[in-house]
Amino acid sequence: MTPRELEGRRAHFARVASRRPLAVSLVGCGKAKRAHACKAEALYTGSLFTASLSHARATSDVVFVVSALHGLVELDEVLEPYDAKLEPAQGYEWAQRVLASLNRTIGHWPRQITILAGATYAQPLRLVMLGKCLSPLDGLTLGARLRWLTLRRAERIRAADFARSNPQ
Repeated sequence: MTPRELEGRRAHFARVASRRPLAVSLVGCGKAKRAHACKAEALYTGSLFTASLSHARATSDVVFVVSALHGLVELDEVLEPYDAKLEPAQGYEWAQRVLASLNRTIGHWPRQITILAGATYAQPLRLVMLGKCLSPLDGLTLGARLRWLTLRRAERIRAADFARSNPQ
């Protein structure tokens, strides 16, 4: 991203944050990946990543992927496939780098951060953010996380259907 593009995004975030806290989602990457370089939003192919990304897009102003190898990743950033795992001993330093990247990218505006990732990513992120974030998938098994995301999607669909059928 060029400095000019970054400045344009920051100006947009400032406009949103002047009215309400900026809703930011951090989506954990996944092990299942395409075999070729592509944008981060398309690189990860697992069902949990796909459901988390869908939820984040529907509920947030800005969405990033958090990757063991790359840290904070923009959805349109092109990545090569890789095989890396965040080791617990690296978690705190990794989370500090992610938070520093987040602050550089969007600024220090009032924000509500939601972490849609497993404990390996969520715990160190919550620690460096001093708990000032949401982590709705905490403590849930893989299957329970998928069910939670599926229920939220169904609720959004029902709310949209209701809104369409009951115009003001």
